[in-house]
Amino acid sequence: MLIPARFRVICFLIATSTMICSCTPSVLPSEELKKIGQCPKIHAVHNPPRLAFTFFPEEGFKGEAIGKYFGPVGLFTGAWSDIRSAQALGDKLIQGFGLQDPVLRVKSRSIDLLARENFRNIQPYDSQLPEDDLGNLKQKLDSDMMMDFKTITWVLASNPKDPKRYLDSFRARSRLIRVEDGKVLWEGECGFKKHDPKSAPTIDEMMANQGALLKTLFQEDADACAGEIVGQFLGRASR
Repeated sequence: MLIPARFRVICFLIATSTMICSCTPSVLPSEELKKIGQCPKIHAVHNPPRLAFTFFPEEGFKGEAIGKYFGPVGLFTGAWSDIRSAQALGDKLIQGFGLQDPVLRVKSRSIDLLARENFRNIQPYDSQLPEDDLGNLKQKLDSDMMMDFKTITWVLASNPKDPKRYLDSFRARSRLIRVEDGKVLWEGECGFKKHDPKSAPTIDEMMANQGALLKTLFQEDADACAGEIVGQFLGRASR
């Protein structure tokens, strides 16, 4: 069966993000976890997303569903070899509905979950920080360690089995890093959630009430992701 071009691009996007992340989370010995819990302060930071929010509508999408909110967006048939076109649509949703990178919620939720496990030394750093600028991190953070969070995949896409219905996909990575030399002490990531294609919403349902359902779905993705990451950090199953 010939796979439509738009779905080949979606598969490529997801496969690429999967290769970027490690498949097996690292495990911290209980003795190391105890030491980490005794550190004076650990900053929780968020990095820029690996890929911008990407929206893949169905083939021949004329844009009425989002055009009536944000103005004309045109006909997008045959443009799916260009991921930038889909990212431009995603940017329209971000600007029109005030969407936030779900990793912000992953970070805050992870801090709350870890505090319940007596890791009360993890404090949020509100500004976005680039992950590769070690010198800048040393200047900005007054802590020996940091826990960073980064969006790897953030996609809204037409369902291949029912193109009028839409699926949300989100993945993120977290690491514990020693600030002094940038050594990664631990790394974990959350996976994609499972969908029931029959109950997936339409684009109109997603966009209604200033994108209320769209926001709720990505909030749910973020909460599940935080539980999975914290479970991995503690050496347990997802919470």
